[in-house]
Amino acid sequence: MYWSSVCLKPSPLASNDSIPVAQPISALGATAPQHQTSLSRSLGWALYWADELAIYLMIWAVLVGASISVKLRTGIAVRLLHDFLPERGTRLVDMMVDTLVLACALSLLVFSWIWYDPALLIASGFDIGAFKTASYNFIYHEPTVTLGIRKFWLWLIMPVISVTMTIHSVSNLLQALAGEALHITLKD
Repeated sequence: MYWSSVCLKPSPLASNDSIPVAQPISALGATAPQHQTSLSRSLGWALYWADELAIYLMIWAVLVGASISVKLRTGIAVRLLHDFLPERGTRLVDMMVDTLVLACALSLLVFSWIWYDPALLIASGFDIGAFKTASYNFIYHEPTVTLGIRKFWLWLIMPVISVTMTIHSVSNLLQALAGEALHITLKD
């Protein structure tokens, strides 16, 4: 069973209950600051923080969409080989693609670990100054230009997405190894 994050009820993954609801909400959340900025600038009083917020929201939307795309296997693909290969060859190519997606997700997870370096942060007693001195990594210190918060809070989407992509790609690979095909059609 897949627990839908929007509907808060168990639903089979193939029904895609949460996707039609989540898409307009995330699109509105990502574009609302841009609309507000356009309106306020035309009235002569710009809110510059809305531009920065819109950029971060769009990045979050793209990364969440990429993770969903990995699970649903709806990424852009050239399936030329599938037309010429027998079923067994097609399954082998699909498993190789799932393996490559898993390798990319694991790489993103490793890069996020190196970037955030939680082991050194803990070893430095959560002292950001000591962390900066020991690593020359300013991730926990650098503030946003207009929002006034530390950038690492906004960049937390990277480790979160790397974990979800890894889980989704492992799930897809296990399904491929078990011989299960995932065929999902999104509702109009």
